[in-house]
Amino acid sequence: MKKQWYYVENGDKKGPYFADELKGKIEKETLLCCDGMKDCEKAELIPEFKSFFMPIPSMPRNIKVSTKTYSRISNSVIESWIFAGFSILICVLELTGYKDSNYYTPAIFLSGTTLIRVFLGLKRYFSKVLHKNGLSRIMGWLIASLIPIYFFLLIASRKRAEDNLLEEMGTVFIAMLILALIIHVYLFIRLRIKLSKQIVVGIEELKVFASLQLFLFPISLVLGMAYGEVDFFIIMKTIMLLVPFYFLIKGLQKIENGLVR
Repeated sequence: MKKQWYYVENGDKKGPYFADELKGKIEKETLLCCDGMKDCEKAELIPEFKSFFMPIPSMPRNIKVSTKTYSRISNSVIESWIFAGFSILICVLELTGYKDSNYYTPAIFLSGTTLIRVFLGLKRYFSKVLHKNGLSRIMGWLIASLIPIYFFLLIASRKRAEDNLLEEMGTVFIAMLILALIIHVYLFIRLRIKLSKQIVVGIEELKVFASLQLFLFPISLVLGMAYGEVDFFIIMKTIMLLVPFYFLIKGLQKIENGLVR
């Protein structure tokens, strides 16, 4: 059974509370007691509350990096904006009925290659700046999982090619796409878990990006495939793509500002 605690404030005894309920209510010198204790003790001396007062590690700033690494990370900020621009362009083409135009397929191709370049920038940041090879490997596998997903989107952008491919490969092709999506989601879960252990500038925004991306990205793809002709779902799909990138851009900008060449 969890202990219930009382604390003394201005001579008055307050409680009972569970330990986790007292976070933010007590200070190091606050007197605490629970059933079975003869006398009240200072919070900082009680094992259950020592973690409340541990100093928060400072986030490293002005990290010196090579010009190449700085440029790659800086370019990732620009490329994130470019990806957002291509996403909006694709949305406009779909809403205006120009999916069969000469611009639609190239826009999908360029959005995919731009996203891969953004992830390459993150991969370099994790490996060359943070020296976290585990995070770097996850980014590498995320890039690999994007290739079949964007290959499918390119095929789907050309209706005749899509029909021919489905006739020849059928369920095998769909199974490969679903597998790639499952791997993609799994890798973002792994990324979110590993990011939670890092304390660096911009990491909070990257955590939010990973949390949103792991479920909004596959949902946006499903909406695009199932309701690709409905204006409302076209807009929703685009919003789902862009919202995580708002946090990614903020995180990358903070990371860039914390680096020096």
